[in-house]
Amino acid sequence: LTWAQDRCEAIIPSHHSKLDWNLLREKLLPFAGAPLMVSFDIDCLKSSEAPGCSQSWPSGLNLQEVQSFFQFLQTHFQWRQLGIYE
Repeated sequence: LTWAQDRCEAIIPSHHSKLDWNLLREKLLPFAGAPLMVSFDIDCLKSSEAPGCSQSWPSGLNLQEVQSFFQFLQTHFQWRQLGIYE
């Protein structure tokens, strides 16, 4: 975590199930237009959203909110890489 933060990386731990998506968007807007690499671990999703996942949570993130956030990223950043992990 420290290594990534020292390099101005943003990490959203999966325990942030009550994530304030609007605040996150607001904090990212000053970097609009920058290259973007996203690493997404499906372990952060609700159990009902990723039923085959080895480590999912009843209170995890909602897939619809994640998709909406990805659309925001697509609109405001230059996608370079998207990794989806389990």
